[in-house]
Amino acid sequence: MKITILSLAVLSILGLTSCEKKDWGKKHCESSLDKEGSYKEYIYEPLVTSDNCDCIVAGKVKYVGECGTLALLDYGDGTCDDIATKTICVDGDCDHCGAYTVEVVLECTGKDPE
Repeated sequence: MKITILSLAVLSILGLTSCEKKDWGKKHCESSLDKEGSYKEYIYEPLVTSDNCDCIVAGKVKYVGECGTLALLDYGDGTCDDIATKTICVDGDCDHCGAYTVEVVLECTGKDPE
């Protein structure tokens, strides 16, 4: 029982500090979505617009730079809202503990497109 508790404590500490470790063999990626021409855009789930509003309601886009994936943009599940979710990746890794997600407000009219 003591060994199990000690093992869990050690694993917890390692898990909490794993994000702080540096990969000294890898140069930090400094590409940015703000620099013109520094990334390519790939649609990896088809973009869908709704018949009920003038907005993209589903689909996913990946932004890739020379260091790997910079960001993922998820337009949602088909609900006609004006929200997409963008994940900002760290050194090409979107599952990195330093990666974060923000909501992006889309410019939708809420009317049928004409």
